[in-house]
Amino acid sequence: MSDFIQKIDERWIIAAGIFFNLLNIAFIVTENFWGLLIPFGLALVAFIVLALDKVLLFLIFSTPLSISYFNPDLHIGFTLPTEPILFGIMILFFFKLLYQGNFDLKVVRHPLSLAILFNLLWLFFTSISSQIPFVSFKFFLARLWFVTVFFYLLSQMFKKRQNINRFFWLFMVPLCIAALYTIYQHSLYGFTKDSSTWVMFPFFKEHTSYGAVLAMYVPIAFVFAFVLKHNLNRKLSATLLFFILLAAVVL
Repeated sequence: MSDFIQKIDERWIIAAGIFFNLLNIAFIVTENFWGLLIPFGLALVAFIVLALDKVLLFLIFSTPLSISYFNPDLHIGFTLPTEPILFGIMILFFFKLLYQGNFDLKVVRHPLSLAILFNLLWLFFTSISSQIPFVSFKFFLARLWFVTVFFYLLSQMFKKRQNINRFFWLFMVPLCIAALYTIYQHSLYGFTKDSSTWVMFPFFKEHTSYGAVLAMYVPIAFVFAFVLKHNLNRKLSATLLFFILLAAVVL
């Protein structure tokens, strides 16, 4: 990669810099500030291409702390920063699949994988015949990038046992941060039942998804704290996370 960069003529780099600065000026003058996100998009593409494993780890860590965004003009809603990253990884995955064509057939032929593929196919055809195709295809696309990354790509990542444990730690820590935020917000309203349905916003839209994630991770934190053999620091950390999640479930 470094050899490739050295071979690039400096004049092209200077020309690209001038072009990009002019483009930024045009975006600012026309008040089209979305255009200023282009560098971040290009940086994301570079990270996905050069360090996909690290991008996946960041994606796992940022999921519990993602914030919902909705554009009423475009009628499009997504969570930041996770879903744009998921979309980018999905596009790269399909390009790589078309170019190389080598993916673990054991995963593809697994009954669970076949059921998922059948569901995606069914969603695609029913979106065509939908009364509101735009909404249906948005749902299909969102399902597609979640399945592509969190099932197919992570199935390859989880071949290494250490990545499974790393996944749980990277998700539990930010989940506890979101739980502590929710508990604090809940305390401001006297831990009332009515407020318990929305105080987890903006990290979770409402209490059902928040409660479901907590319920899934309490037993995982318990195993990390009291079952698995770790060093003292990890056991103490896991114990702390367990009690935070347990308190969050109760509240």
